[in-house]
Amino acid sequence: MARKRRGRRKRSNNTGAGNDRLAYMGPTAGPMGRIPAQPPKYLSNLVVRKVFRFVSTGGADGTTYNISAAKLCALIGVATTTTNIVQMFEAVQIVSIKMWSSADQSSGIFLPRTVAAEFSGTAAGVYGPQAKASDMSVGSTHVGKIMIRPPRGSQSAQWQSGSTSSPAQFFSITAGTGAVLDITLNLTVTGDSRSSNNSVTVNGPATVGQVYWLSLDNNAGGNLSTANVWSPMPELTTIT
Repeated sequence: MARKRRGRRKRSNNTGAGNDRLAYMGPTAGPMGRIPAQPPKYLSNLVVRKVFRFVSTGGADGTTYNISAAKLCALIGVATTTTNIVQMFEAVQIVSIKMWSSADQSSGIFLPRTVAAEFSGTAAGVYGPQAKASDMSVGSTHVGKIMIRPPRGSQSAQWQSGSTSSPAQFFSITAGTGAVLDITLNLTVTGDSRSSNNSVTVNGPATVGQVYWLSLDNNAGGNLSTANVWSPMPELTTIT
């Protein structure tokens, strides 16, 4: 028995589906993709992702440093006077923190060195667990190394204001001299540095208009850890 061929139905452009398709594609649709009927939502702020690297230049093993969002937003700034650096960023979100310890041979033997990072206080405790990671070096070949991210859904995983008027503790790190820290951040660039009230007082003298890289434990906010121990890479233009 011969099988009856089923003809293909031709879609009419007068149908709802056809109208939706035409409205979505538009007259200029091409091989590069479809064009929306309406403009999508647009983020006008300039948001960047950057990995910052710091090296601990002082401090005994086990020294803890408390870091605020204001300090992170002040990692790069522009000098407006010889002693004032305006923050280049106004908000920050932490992606991850990685740390490596050094090896301590000060007493003729390799003593263990510790590295640790913790999202603590109101930045995590109210809206999430007190996430902490730690490790230590063993001998001369194995350095302590950690990687930690803010707990999903916690306050520390959200965007934080870099305002120097509210420099609450964001996270803490523990390490000694020679430790290396990589911190990956999402940052919102300040709209107008000339009108920004978020600034850092430095010893100087700074050159007005010069862009400077500050230490992780800089003076933004004027509290928490302000030792300028965690220095940026030496090829950068820095100031304390």
